[in-house]
Amino acid sequence: MALQIHVAGPVTIQVDAGDGLETLGVCLDQPRLVDRAFYYDVHADSHGGPQGPPIDVQYLGRLMLARLDLSKYDRAVADKVRGRLPGGAAGQVASTEIGTLLLQSESTIRVLLASPNDPYNFPTCIVREAVEITVGAKFSTFSLEFTAYPDPTTGLLYNAETD
Repeated sequence: MALQIHVAGPVTIQVDAGDGLETLGVCLDQPRLVDRAFYYDVHADSHGGPQGPPIDVQYLGRLMLARLDLSKYDRAVADKVRGRLPGGAAGQVASTEIGTLLLQSESTIRVLLASPNDPYNFPTCIVREAVEITVGAKFSTFSLEFTAYPDPTTGLLYNAETD
């Protein structure tokens, strides 16, 4: 395969936060995707125990992070995402939400980074990190990070599905 420049094309952020796929907005700059793998070192006395180098490494799985800074967004859809759970609302925490097992109860959000040449569909996402909104005389930005998990049943972390 030849070395070449890759251009995904303009990216529109779409989410399904409980009401079907809706357009959240577009980013100020490129969305950033971080692919994280998890490992566990296996130690042995023959190499100094836990203080020495591992004799092997166990692979424990992976997840992806999508970091987004939106300069143009739908406030109503953003408020659904700020609710953190499908059907949630910005500024409210229902007592029935406390203790929810998000993956087991399928209380996750689908995130689609729709682009003409390289779409990313993350079916099982959670908004774990802080959501930031700037306010003032300049235009507001909406910044957030989704954590994408493998589907508990299929193991699917992401694909290029746009429907």
